Amino acid sequence: MSYSDVVQRQLGGVPFFAVEAAAPVYAGISFRVGRADETAASTGVTHLIEHLVMPPASYPDVECNGTVENLFTTVWASGSSSNVARFLREVLERANELPFERLEVERRILAAEQDTRSVGSIQQAIALRFGPVAHGLTGYLEYGVQRLTEDEIAAWTAERFTVGNAVIWATDPGLELDVTLPSGSRRPVPEPRLIEYVEYPSVYESDAGGGVLLSMLVSRSYAFGIGRTVLERRLRDRLRYELGLSYDVSTDSMSLTGERTLAWVSADVSDVNLERWCEEALRVFDELAADGPTDAELESEKARARQDDLDASPARWAGWLTWTAEQHLLDNPYESRDESSRAFEEVTREQVAEALQEARSSLLLVGPEGTPVLPGFAEYPIYSTQRVSGRRHRPSGRRDRVRRSLRDVELISSPEGVTSARRDWAVTALYESTVLCMRAPGARTLLTDDGFFLPIVADDWTHGDELLEEIDRAIPPELVVSESPGLDARADAVAELASATFKRTWLISDELAILPMLLEDGELLLVLAKASRGWKLGLVALTDRRLHFVYDDGTKHSFVVERGRVPVKAEGSTLELFVDDEWITLTDVEPKGKAAELGQLLRDWST
Repeated sequence: MSYSDVVQRQLGGVPFFAVEAAAPVYAGISFRVGRADETAASTGVTHLIEHLVMPPASYPDVECNGTVENLFTTVWASGSSSNVARFLREVLERANELPFERLEVERRILAAEQDTRSVGSIQQAIALRFGPVAHGLTGYLEYGVQRLTEDEIAAWTAERFTVGNAVIWATDPGLELDVTLPSGSRRPVPEPRLIEYVEYPSVYESDAGGGVLLSMLVSRSYAFGIGRTVLERRLRDRLRYELGLSYDVSTDSMSLTGERTLAWVSADVSDVNLERWCEEALRVFDELAADGPTDAELESEKARARQDDLDASPARWAGWLTWTAEQHLLDNPYESRDESSRAFEEVTREQVAEALQEARSSLLLVGPEGTPVLPGFAEYPIYSTQRVSGRRHRPSGRRDRVRRSLRDVELISSPEGVTSARRDWAVTALYESTVLCMRAPGARTLLTDDGFFLPIVADDWTHGDELLEEIDRAIPPELVVSESPGLDARADAVAELASATFKRTWLISDELAILPMLLEDGELLLVLAKASRGWKLGLVALTDRRLHFVYDDGTKHSFVVERGRVPVKAEGSTLELFVDDEWITLTDVEPKGKAAELGQLLRDWST
């Protein structure tokens, strides 16, 4: 059949693109939603949904998978037409009614996936160019996976996994598939947002390793596609075969909008060859950008494309249909393979050179420590361009610090934000530009829209607790994620009851800090009190499951009593408990009346 013979119709109101191809049948559904649509605090919501709509167990009748990319989410399968249709039908059924009974299992799966995935050079390059906003989120971890509620996940699904935001494709025009999706319109494509004060071309020295990477921002065109392939071949010939500076050189790209693309070249290189590699790579790039490919190189690329056009395999058609679906979701005009082939044939050497010249101005070189700042390149800024003025916090253990350099460190807080500074550098998190606050007991980490992480541990700074309270008031709750949601909830419960129980807590501050770590998820805190065991002043905590006496770090002199029959005596401010064949006496139980209250509740355990 001709490449132009692509069936275009609708299934349940969803655009359907199909061709007749040999077995096995490939089919899928693509949605215009991906990482770029999320926020730093909701990152991972699309990935969670993709996991929830996929089969909850092995699916032996088809080969299948799901992917979440920068702009698109796709679920596909290959096999017999009937089995593929059944697979997609079940996916759509789960999309209409998400199986939330699997939510915690999928959270754990994504956590395991994230823990075993390293951050590579391309993720760094994306983060450095865009920050943790829209397209830049591909370069960051999925911070929202553990925080997201069922209501938030369901709302995201209803808004984006809709008839107007989907395309179905198949290598079987007769695919029988009943489609029921919520109504909804096409989601707009987020515009790329560059960090405004970064100058390009730019060089960034990374401590993450992973070789060298050159990324560039370009207009989508067949000319650049040819230029990228020729560049890859020239770099491989020069850097591997002629000079032996790399083992491998590869290129790839990522759609940003219907017209803009982020592309990159990556390679391995040893430290000893780093400077020469960078110089030679830039020389090859500049030569190609100045003159374009040779006539022989251009003809070779066109000949390769003609040969590819003869490939009518199901997998080849599946790739074409996926690309067609994505272009439709970007509102780009439909282009058949015949039209694409003609446009490819018309590309000139001059057009390739122009495309690479455009890319040259936006180069970002990411390499290991020692990567040279090449002529005409700027150093990527590794510190903030501004500071706040206000209250100065000194290191709380300053008197105990020996190294002079630490005496110069200070934290400055104001109603606008926080700055961590020395004389020659500063990292600032303005509250208005903070996109995420990671919360942990006694600590907060602020992430700004230009990619700076600012960790603040209360115990490290004078008036640190007050600063955390200021941060909590300034950052909207929807931007807050917990590094340990269960622990965070327990810490909140302890803090709330301690505030309602005690006028002052400084004598038991260590015990209050350790208590949330001793409690279990779901353990309901009922009563708190101060008490002394001998001369050891500690904290008494009664829950619906246990009685805790916590002293210092919760080990020596501390004890736990499980719920059950506990002989108890209470008189005045003294509480006696019979634990492990001995009577334990707690004296000076405060506030007033807590000994009697604890005694009564413990006696109720036996009834």
